[in-house]
Amino acid sequence: MSLRQSLRERWTVFVPLAAVWVVVLLVAVLYFIADQNLFSEPQFGNTVLDLTPFVFAAFAQATVMLSAGVDLSIGAVISLITCLMATHHSATAVLLSMAAGVAIGLWNGVFVVFLRIPAIVVTLANSFVVSGVALMVLPTPGGEVSNGILNFGSSVAILPAALWSWIIALLLWAYFKRSKAGVAFYAIGNNIDAARSSGVNVSAIRLVGWGIAGAFAALAGIALSVQTSTGDPTVGVPFTLSSIAGAVVGGVSFFGGKGTLRGALAGAIIVGAITNLLFFLGISQFVQYIVEGLVLVGALAIGQLNLRRRAVS
Repeated sequence: MSLRQSLRERWTVFVPLAAVWVVVLLVAVLYFIADQNLFSEPQFGNTVLDLTPFVFAAFAQATVMLSAGVDLSIGAVISLITCLMATHHSATAVLLSMAAGVAIGLWNGVFVVFLRIPAIVVTLANSFVVSGVALMVLPTPGGEVSNGILNFGSSVAILPAALWSWIIALLLWAYFKRSKAGVAFYAIGNNIDAARSSGVNVSAIRLVGWGIAGAFAALAGIALSVQTSTGDPTVGVPFTLSSIAGAVVGGVSFFGGKGTLRGALAGAIIVGAITNLLFFLGISQFVQYIVEGLVLVGALAIGQLNLRRRAVS
């Protein structure tokens, strides 16, 4: 690849990502206009905590999309995790929730990777299974999250603990992305046949990706349980669409291999902030769904137009 081609490729990645972060800034300004206490110490921490379920849900979806899949069970997993968090105590609740998230991710992955069933079919079916388990754990909304877990909403070294969780997740992903497994993971998303021909253990790497996605979904559920202080077997349902919208708005391709968690973070902030802003303004939840759907469709349309333009050029 020539220097000119390399610079052009980097530019095509940088410009859309920069544009997304500009939108994040504009949304933050609108948020500040609606609530001028946004950046005060307690309110800023609460705002970050409110956005955290959107962020980790988008991370989970982005991980699956990078391998050219889609996960429709994320909302059900989030619901189950809130139920586990509300019916168990402290460290046990967190460990059990993380184990459940990873296990469900791997369970989805087994069907997709080894049985070669389309991800959309597998995860849709498993979403009903997981929802049923959530109802068995906690038939009605209730329970109580341990006080020790609720400290996740407090500040650590000036910054909110929830914000530290974003930073740590991004740093770990950056390390993974540069590792041999991470390079192989992106290669599989770009061209699975070429990756296989290069000696990549495609099945193992894809399964790792599904496990990581499950871990992110579990973190989204943990954050949501801290935010609400209770469990609910249906509370996570809206996050399935939100996760897709956040990842797509952040520039993650449905066709795999293209996108970053930094982009997914920006997209999640946009989707989450818009959702919370509409709620803050007293807009009906039905209107919120309409706006979220329009944001997703618009992002998909822009992405498709960009693909066509690149194909022509």
